[in-house]
Amino acid sequence: MQVLLTFVLISSTFFLNLHSSAQPSVTPTVVNVFCAGDMTGSVTLQVTGAGPFTFLWNNGVTVQNLVHKFAGTYTVTVTDANNAKDSVSQVISEPLPLAINGIITPVTCRNLSTGAIDITVTGGTKTADYVYSWSTLDGSGVTPLNQDQIGLTDGTYSLVVKDDHLCTLDTNFVVTEPDKISFAGSTVTSFTFPPGSLLRRWRKDLDERGEDARGLAHPWNDRLRLLESCQRCVYRCDPCSDHG
Repeated sequence: MQVLLTFVLISSTFFLNLHSSAQPSVTPTVVNVFCAGDMTGSVTLQVTGAGPFTFLWNNGVTVQNLVHKFAGTYTVTVTDANNAKDSVSQVISEPLPLAINGIITPVTCRNLSTGAIDITVTGGTKTADYVYSWSTLDGSGVTPLNQDQIGLTDGTYSLVVKDDHLCTLDTNFVVTEPDKISFAGSTVTSFTFPPGSLLRRWRKDLDERGEDARGLAHPWNDRLRLLESCQRCVYRCDPCSDHG
């Protein structure tokens, strides 16, 4: 405490006046930024002492309280009516930015629902868990409020994540499926037997006699069915052949 002594001479009598110039007392209250990069921080000052007071912040502001501020360090100097000063610094913090990482499992065979998306979210502020909201325009199998997704068809899936302060982040994931099976060589689509061959004549005879004749127990019928099923046999060597 600084004491100022003032001597006043009145009719040869000295009077001693004591003036106290104690520093003002400053107590800050901070509200941190809710979402990374936002201007939602604030510093509120409670000041006691010999008012009125003046305020000067390190960003040039001369009001008592700061509102709508980014994360950072803010310092204020408070001056009272006796020109006594006090300075305090306060940090406004912010959470880490929300981030979404997804591992995609493609559909194993065309037209199946075996795709999956495994999600990991970091950043933001959460006491229990984030809130998930899934949607799709061209896929199927979504469970909208689940973190991870299974049983998906091919398509584009959109995810919105929210934290405790309703900070949001959205992203898209594309689940793919294999291309349709194709063969590098020639694909058997019909059979032509050599002119005059017994199988050629047998097939012609069956065509004339109708479908009932094809069901007859005869070795040539067995050979004919084997040849005509050859394309299907080759096609089904691939585990995805039954699904396009």
